[in-house]
Amino acid sequence: MTEAWTSTLDTAQAATFGTLGMPIKMQTTLLELTGKRETRFQIALQSVDRIYDTNEIRGLWKSGELESKYPGHPFLTCMRALFNRQAVLDLQKNANPKTLVKVAGCEVHQYVNGGVGLAGVKHGTEAIETSDLKMVAALSTVGLPLLAITGSEGDHRYYLPRYGPARADGQPVADGLALMTAWRRDKEEVPWENPFAQACRGLHNRERFIQAITRDVEMVLLIKPKANWRSALIRADASPAAFDQVKRHFDR
Repeated sequence: MTEAWTSTLDTAQAATFGTLGMPIKMQTTLLELTGKRETRFQIALQSVDRIYDTNEIRGLWKSGELESKYPGHPFLTCMRALFNRQAVLDLQKNANPKTLVKVAGCEVHQYVNGGVGLAGVKHGTEAIETSDLKMVAALSTVGLPLLAITGSEGDHRYYLPRYGPARADGQPVADGLALMTAWRRDKEEVPWENPFAQACRGLHNRERFIQAITRDVEMVLLIKPKANWRSALIRADASPAAFDQVKRHFDR
């Protein structure tokens, strides 16, 4: 494992870099003055397959160059999926209207503030119903807007159109039901190049981090990118045998 690391307190950023294949170490500490817990994520400087460079991506992102030159970059897609999740929660809790818009230069979609509220499920509309907020956020990245929310706290149901909008590149429109079914059956059926797959993995990794934070122990997230997309979340003080077991898990 590489010895060089950079750090962040941003869970979304850590989950996104982890999705690109950077090993992530996390340590939660109690801040004595405030009584609050703080989790710092240590991010390896390169993905395990040497394809992605952390500092390069972070620099391009902060300068705005990543979005202007590479709007469909997987890093941005993952971050947009996490933003879309938060946008749905904001709409759900505070009734702040959102509009799903296509990002210039690519086929990824993101919520922006404003609009006229949810359209509802009109008669004759082929719609998807789910209680999975992560799925709602992932499908939004490929152009499926939230139509309606029912239920109450802890038991919400979300409704989206089955099909996404026409694509500018002439490729088939996104079939939300087919994507959701394939993902739940076998994640490898949805290729990494599909923004939906990138979004799902980013959302899943964020959730794993949130769960690990509550354990109050230093953890390491290891992901084998592209090939099989297996991942493991293990204690940083795990024995060499435990890391060997992870390697065997990756190599299967």
